[in-house]
Amino acid sequence: MVQTEKAKYLLRTTHHIFFDGMAYKAFFDDVAKVYDDPTIELAPESYDALDAANDESKARASESFVQAKNWYEKTFGGLDVEALPLPDRDDEKISFDTFTKTFPLEYSTLRNFCKANKISASALTSAAFALTVGTYTNQQESLFSTICHGRNERTKNIVGMFVKTLPVYCHWTGEQKISEFLSEITEQIKSARENDLFSFIDLNKICPMNNAPMFAYHGLIRTTSELCGKPCKEEVLDLNTTGNPLDVELMSVADGMKIHFEYNSARYSEKFIETFAACYENILRQLMTKTFVREVELLDAAQIKILDAFNKSEVDYDKSQTVVSLFDAAAKKFPDNTAVIFEDKKFTYREVDSLSNDIAAYILSKNIFSGDVVSILIPRCEFMPIAALGALKAGCTYQPLDSTYPPERLNFMIKDAAAKILITTKELRPLITDFDGEVLFVDEVPPAEK
Repeated sequence: MVQTEKAKYLLRTTHHIFFDGMAYKAFFDDVAKVYDDPTIELAPESYDALDAANDESKARASESFVQAKNWYEKTFGGLDVEALPLPDRDDEKISFDTFTKTFPLEYSTLRNFCKANKISASALTSAAFALTVGTYTNQQESLFSTICHGRNERTKNIVGMFVKTLPVYCHWTGEQKISEFLSEITEQIKSARENDLFSFIDLNKICPMNNAPMFAYHGLIRTTSELCGKPCKEEVLDLNTTGNPLDVELMSVADGMKIHFEYNSARYSEKFIETFAACYENILRQLMTKTFVREVELLDAAQIKILDAFNKSEVDYDKSQTVVSLFDAAAKKFPDNTAVIFEDKKFTYREVDSLSNDIAAYILSKNIFSGDVVSILIPRCEFMPIAALGALKAGCTYQPLDSTYPPERLNFMIKDAAAKILITTKELRPLITDFDGEVLFVDEVPPAEK
């Protein structure tokens, strides 16, 4: 307790490892009972957090855990998704910031729409987040995490930490009905909760999500107006608690919907986050009024005007130049500038020039000539642009292949293109069974002879 000239403050700091939001209510309900009657003896919990932990440990040794593991592997195994929006900043010093905005959308409007369409509010708000991120990553898919309270009838009123982190994977097409899209997400979130014996730590072994954004919808937030029979007002301290690059929380409050961001300000500017929030609002509203996904617009009229002005970037250039000659000129002019970024890896123009030269030299050493096709089958990584540039430097045509395609289709594409060389990884090589040409593994590129 801290008393100032203006008020008395009860500062509450709890470690999230054993205390969640519902534990807060249970704890202060008991505080109020003791405040009203200091002689009261509170009954011990008949079932506590330790009991729940022991029960979960036993369940993880049962067939239920195997079933949960199978569901997660089927749903999330092998995903290769650009999870984070592309950054607009590249500061070396990591720092975090927050941004909060409240926009006018009544809780009853959202609740009534979800009830009428037999979907959860979590699914609707998560769908809007997925489409927003997908637009920023230029994909028709999105991968992020969310949370649920993780409590059941036995644990609903006890002190403990039961919040579960769950993955969400969404994919869509423009022709898909919004109602179908929302139903799919509702079912997936429901199944994720039912199979939460397979923990988020377990999941990261089959689908790394350490850098995936987090989105959480908290529903209708009722602030505490009374404590121990006395009027009070909650003041929440905004502190970054996760260290994740992008965490977003949405909640219904008295004057609308409140969206709160915690973000890595070395990657994202405040303007970027502000625009992202506005886009999210637009998409959330349209999901409740449009019929097909393709009808959902990212921007409102004011934002489109700004974007049109931003995109006025046409410049004259020598159209006799090629991609290779333009890159060579840039490499000579800015050798130490960053040319390629993938996750925590950075490559300068000088490094990209050297690596792509090595690939080009290897291709030419195999008597592969101008116009021949080089097939490139590699996961999303720094070598995507480097391998393509190497093929172009050798005068070849390159064929990008998607590792998520069925092996039959990949083999047909290589054969149909009459590819002379395959650039791939040792992990993906087994997908190609009908190719007997030259193979170059990206981690075994020999240096070009000087």
